[in-house]
Amino acid sequence: MQVNEKKVKYHVDSHHHGLYVREARLRHGYKLDEVADEICTASYLSKIESGRIVPNVKLFAKIVEKLDIEFPPDERKCPLEFFRSAIYQEDTTSLENFLESGMCHHYEAQLIYFFLAVMNEKLVTAQNLKKSIEQYRLHFNKKEEQMFLLFKGLYYMKKFDFIKGEKSLKRSLEMAQSLNIEDPFLYYNLAEYYFKSQNIYNGMTLLLKAIQGFKDVFAKNWVFHCELIWCEKSLKICDTKIILDKLKELRMVIDQQECNPQWNRYFTILGMLYEKKGYYKEAEQHFEKSIQIISGKIEEFSYIEAVSFYYRRQNQKKVLKLIETLYSSKISSRLRLLLDYYYFKASDIIDGRFERFLRKDAIPFAMGSLDYKYAAMFTKDLTSFYRLTLSYKKVADTYYKWEMFRTELGLM
Repeated sequence: MQVNEKKVKYHVDSHHHGLYVREARLRHGYKLDEVADEICTASYLSKIESGRIVPNVKLFAKIVEKLDIEFPPDERKCPLEFFRSAIYQEDTTSLENFLESGMCHHYEAQLIYFFLAVMNEKLVTAQNLKKSIEQYRLHFNKKEEQMFLLFKGLYYMKKFDFIKGEKSLKRSLEMAQSLNIEDPFLYYNLAEYYFKSQNIYNGMTLLLKAIQGFKDVFAKNWVFHCELIWCEKSLKICDTKIILDKLKELRMVIDQQECNPQWNRYFTILGMLYEKKGYYKEAEQHFEKSIQIISGKIEEFSYIEAVSFYYRRQNQKKVLKLIETLYSSKISSRLRLLLDYYYFKASDIIDGRFERFLRKDAIPFAMGSLDYKYAAMFTKDLTSFYRLTLSYKKVADTYYKWEMFRTELGLM
């Protein structure tokens, strides 16, 4: 096959030239010395494939001709834009079909598999894929690097390693801005991080950008999901009438079947709203509806809000019943820790076991995940325990921590 050197120059200048050569060689079953014969040495070809050397155009044209590679590649085979679209439309079936079609390169396929593993919380698989993808990062262009950093940030968030997660997501955002990429999925995940660390202002700012971005790409399910989160977070800062009006608007969207309804979150937020207004009977009805809808499924947000509501209403029997139901299911480490906490409180077990749980498990976990809301709650309970046992030096230490977490929450 005759190759025009000008057409090849695009690949010599790109980050991908070595990887394309390697994939073509392996696809044909050639060894390094078979391809390098009469062109260059096998070690030189190996350095080209690994990206350590950028060959001159004439030499690269000979390699291309020998391997019968088509240059430039069909841009339709590049999955990045298709990939983004599938994420926005939550179309994992199309992604899986795309992978089976073989229309993407090995490292691009691994990037997609990595994303699917993270979203399905298969973290061991995701960890292995991350290690594998790291080997190909030399060949990534800037858009691929930006996407990998986003998925890497999601992976760390799922592992509750929020410091590394924040670092990856912020680097992804910086690259997206330099490339003029508006990625609402990135804004949404950064907003989630800020909400976890109780930075409501930054979280709301990014969430509103995510909502507008998802509207621009007609991702109705994502718009609905983000607006529900807006309602939940606005309970702390907005008038309840504004939130109620927004929930009524979302109910109309559900009734018109314009999105995939998240009834459990919808009723949970309504329950939280009515509790804030002091309508406890209506609040309990909505929490009950939420639990009925997710019967048999594990929805951490709805269960934790329901358990904490019943605990605040001093309905220990209901709290213990919900906890026992969840203990028999496969749940996340964070959910189990919170359930353990409410189990101690509802069972009125305030002894050395509770102190060890708070000191060794609960507080370190909350600090590690930057969850200052629960960190403050746990340290307050530990301070109260030390007061009861007259351990005044420990009271002073834990009270200092409690004040620190309350400062992070903006309550001081």
